[in-house]
Amino acid sequence: MTEENSVKVAAAALAEAAARALRAFEAAGQRLPRRASLPHPFSNLTREEWARSISLWREYGAPLLKDMPERPCPTCGGTASDYIFQSYDAYPYHECMNCRTWFVPLEITHDLFERYFESVPAARRFGDYTDAQAVETAAVAADRARFDRYYAALKSCLARAGAPVSTLDIGCGVANSLEVASEHGFEAEGIEVNRHAVSLARKLARHVSFPDEMTRVPQFDAVTMWETLEHIADPLGALRDARGRLKTDGLLALSVPNLNAPDIRWMRGDSLQIHGGPAWPGHINLWTPKTLAFLLRRAGFEPLHMSGQFSTNLEELAAYSLGEWSGARDYLRVDSPEFELPRAASDLAQTLSPAAIAWQEGFAFAPILFVLARRSDGTAPAGLPAYTAAVAEARRRGLVDTYNLQDASHGPRRRGHSLDLADPEWQAEGVSAAGGRLQIDADASGPFAYLWRSKAIDAATHAQIRVRGALFSGGLSAGLLQAESWTAQQSTTSPGPFELTLEVPPGTGLNLIICNNDHGCGPAVADIDCVEFVGADNSLP
Repeated sequence: MTEENSVKVAAAALAEAAARALRAFEAAGQRLPRRASLPHPFSNLTREEWARSISLWREYGAPLLKDMPERPCPTCGGTASDYIFQSYDAYPYHECMNCRTWFVPLEITHDLFERYFESVPAARRFGDYTDAQAVETAAVAADRARFDRYYAALKSCLARAGAPVSTLDIGCGVANSLEVASEHGFEAEGIEVNRHAVSLARKLARHVSFPDEMTRVPQFDAVTMWETLEHIADPLGALRDARGRLKTDGLLALSVPNLNAPDIRWMRGDSLQIHGGPAWPGHINLWTPKTLAFLLRRAGFEPLHMSGQFSTNLEELAAYSLGEWSGARDYLRVDSPEFELPRAASDLAQTLSPAAIAWQEGFAFAPILFVLARRSDGTAPAGLPAYTAAVAEARRRGLVDTYNLQDASHGPRRRGHSLDLADPEWQAEGVSAAGGRLQIDADASGPFAYLWRSKAIDAATHAQIRVRGALFSGGLSAGLLQAESWTAQQSTTSPGPFELTLEVPPGTGLNLIICNNDHGCGPAVADIDCVEFVGADNSLP
């Protein structure tokens, strides 16, 4: 799919999402605010342990920073930078005045933390414990899901049928990545500097070496750096080393935090993505797609593909913007991370979320950057164009399905005519028509009770009916009956704006039914703003 079509589909999805949210604003304004809580982001430490690790570092570790040598910009090598803020774990962040990379202008290496652990033995367990937890069930499951996508992408791009494909993961930690790579058919090795992580990986029979043990420099079909480069004091040197280990027709793949992500730009020192590290080097380098591409070219690579991974939590960003949430500072207070949002803001965030994810992933301003590159003197893998096309198509299809958009290949979405909601042949108690909408407060006697039944609809050709509104609680279903037999049905159980689209077959005597779709979720409370009929000629039935 072309970039132009990507933009059209994403723009149409945003417009549709905004329209749905706006239709719910009037009702939302009459409802109680929504309380929301965010999960603790560090599954390998409890929240109390994580807060304790930050407290110890602030008191005993941060003072050691004054003794660390300064370093230039890790991207362009420039020495002029502006101080911009201090992170929640007491690291100074600067912006390069030349290329605008954000970075900690100090040599942060594992030696710093060895000195820290020697003076504060109680702090060592946080570093070791985190590595140990990486082999426990919950953390392994999260790792596997992420690595499974990455190695499936690499396998698709390299497309070397029948031949063994080798990969080296630099900064592999306990090497969960290597196990997943092996399952995808790779001959997988790893490099790691953390001695505790290497010890754990070797106990699991994974092929992991310290950097100084790989004196011979074998070349690999793929070299990976999964969320590693941001932790390295000399990323240019690390990339040049990676280049020397990559075949000329091989692929470099990496992921890093994205400086263009809205939560990083907006929340700055309150963002959990920005930390220098309480027990090992943290995110001391932060790049945009532009600055990372510059660094890759300096190291002898040519970027081939950049996309986003994951998405900004829009409810968290809205709460931070409205003064209801303080990001990392609230997490450090250890009490439940809960905030309250006006219902309209919550509905808007939830409705925009699928379109926002597509925009952030497709145009590379999601929280994580996923990057594929080749050696500048090499060739691109044969399977790369098919992979990027498949990713774009999946993203487009997801938006089309989520927002019931007309497929971009068939032109813009067509509007139809609204059916008269105030003139039903039958409706149950608890449903009223006012101001052009149906208001449902259904204390129906039992699940799946009919709440509203339209007048008979005749369709000469294939058509659509779209039911739009906002669900406040319970579940709602819309379906078509013909001769008392169902021909189509859709339902929603998610509070907030919705649109249900029913495909109408040619025929006579069709009735649109709105039901209380219980399924254990309770009676429906909803507003139906519009029931739209779209026929071949947009004529009313």
